[in-house]
Amino acid sequence: MPLTRHREFITLIDALQSDNQPIHVKQLHELVARNSTEENWLKLMSEAVTQFGLELGDAELKPGSIINWLYDYFRDLRQRPKSGLYLGTVHSAKGLEFPHVAVLEGDWSVSGQPVEEERRLYYVAMTRAINTLTLCEFKGTDSHFVSSLRTQIKEVEWNGSYKPELKKTYRTLSLAEIDIGYPGSHHPTHAIHDRIKAVKPGDPLHFSEHNEIYDILDKNGAILGRTSRSFTLTGRLDSADIAIIAHRFIDDGDEQYRSRYKSERWEIIVPRVVLTK
Repeated sequence: MPLTRHREFITLIDALQSDNQPIHVKQLHELVARNSTEENWLKLMSEAVTQFGLELGDAELKPGSIINWLYDYFRDLRQRPKSGLYLGTVHSAKGLEFPHVAVLEGDWSVSGQPVEEERRLYYVAMTRAINTLTLCEFKGTDSHFVSSLRTQIKEVEWNGSYKPELKKTYRTLSLAEIDIGYPGSHHPTHAIHDRIKAVKPGDPLHFSEHNEIYDILDKNGAILGRTSRSFTLTGRLDSADIAIIAHRFIDDGDEQYRSRYKSERWEIIVPRVVLTK
């Protein structure tokens, strides 16, 4: 999801476009504070405005120039390395490097034709590490790939306890799993748009299934959106809330589908779900 499609970003852009008078950095900080209701976004937008001031000084600029700078800044921001823990498959990590890498025990094939392919894949995982590499195996399993490296690595035994939370899956739906055009198929005066405006990230959601599609409902049971047919529940749904509220413009889609929409722009609810395996 591009950062430039999040509600907080679009709200700031709308505020800048509503007044064509030149403003300086201090006024821009005040505008951000008035229009950012979510703490993380307020911090992110404030950092952007501070960087804007460092680059362009305290001169007054027209909103159009500021808007162009903000779009460039947030597009570049997505390409910057992020701190934190990256958890992914070996395939998704190809071409990437990390200071510390742990290769988890898994269903590595050690028999038949695929073994050489699996060995190469395991090697790819190992070579993602810059400073330290940890290879994990369950006690008594004698992992084929780890066994061949025992003379070259330091072995450490760790005893942990089972955690029921590990049966839970936390994930945010992708745009492909959401009917992103559903709110836009309603007229701008339809109640669905007011309901979406009334909610915020973190608010609880409910799902209601019909014909392999789920209605996304607010806490009162009113519909906020729908999933697409590509979304499936891979477990029991324990809870759901709003991860992101994003903007969609009619020009974002293919021209051949635009006739089905009744709104020029609309907001989309992106749910986050907690599932039990």
